[in-house]
Amino acid sequence: MSFAFCFDREDDIYQFAYCYPYTYSRLQHYLASLERRNLDYLQREQLGLSVYNTLNDLQRWKREGGNEEKESRMRLQQLGLQ
Repeated sequence: MSFAFCFDREDDIYQFAYCYPYTYSRLQHYLASLERRNLDYLQREQLGLSVYNTLNDLQRWKREGGNEEKESRMRLQQLGLQ
């Protein structure tokens, strides 16, 4: 992979990221698996359908008071990401 970019402003901060391909289907399966767990901090609802008849949804990730760092770590562990 290669690309060209012109840095046209010296005072801006530029950041680049790369991610391996992640399909819409894979994302929907993952979100459905989270939804089945009835997690109290995740709400998902359908907003509508795209022109390709795919789901456009709204995801709400809630955080209620307490130690944010500890809660984040616990949630990552629950999701199997830590």
